[in-house]
Amino acid sequence: GDAPSTKEEIMESVLNDPEARISSPELNVAYRMSTDEYYELTPYATELEENWGPAPGNLNSDGQNLVVYGKQFGNVFIG
Repeated sequence: GDAPSTKEEIMESVLNDPEARISSPELNVAYRMSTDEYYELTPYATELEENWGPAPGNLNSDGQNLVVYGKQFGNVFIG
């Protein structure tokens, strides 16, 4: 969609999306990245596993994919 005209409107739109429900697993999910895609794009991923564990992990995950939160405004992504 079109970007809001002020930084306050952008923050409000991203943080308090009126279309998102509180405690919704879909809250501002912009993209779901499969673990295959993650490992393909992140050649050092196995080195991260020592501290973070294997993907998709428990944070920013739906249990099968890594989820990227944010909002698209034309050609600008805020996440």
